[in-house]
Amino acid sequence: MQKTYKILATLLVLVLMIGMLPMSAVAAGEEPIITVSNMEAMAGEEVAVTVSLNNNPGLTVLRLFVEYDDEMLDLIGITDSKLLEGYQGNPEEEEFAANPAILYWANDLVTEDNSANGVLVTLTFKVRREAKAGEKATVSVNVQDAYNWEMNDRVFATKDGTVTITAQDVSTFEVTFRLIGDAKHGKD
Repeated sequence: MQKTYKILATLLVLVLMIGMLPMSAVAAGEEPIITVSNMEAMAGEEVAVTVSLNNNPGLTVLRLFVEYDDEMLDLIGITDSKLLEGYQGNPEEEEFAANPAILYWANDLVTEDNSANGVLVTLTFKVRREAKAGEKATVSVNVQDAYNWEMNDRVFATKDGTVTITAQDVSTFEVTFRLIGDAKHGKD
């Protein structure tokens, strides 16, 4: 009888261990990541690029450097989604002199982590008229600081995005012409 209980107990432990394997494998495969979207736009157009947070392990402080190809793109706007509290800076600024742009969230008043996922911020770029169809402008993020409320470091992978130039916006071209009469038809 005791031998039967030992075998059943061993089998039960084995079943529990096997049952836990997929859960730990899934958890290990879901690394925290900050992703920049891929977009398409014509030369002369504005384009909205999102920066998103996925598999958030819990944050209260996050500082990102956003670098972009300033030979093809001009950063003209930043819209904070309010996913994380405490955005530092003015998202209503009309001019941005710095490349990289610095985005910073910090909230000293909380006593727990914010583990929300989704769009952190939307960056609005104007594609320069000189950009040629088929060119790709890279937009990347670099995590400078990431802490939870206990001030423990958080590590995030990052994935760059691109703005692919599809064509030139023909509505911005100015076309002029001159009509000249000939001797057979007269001056008019």
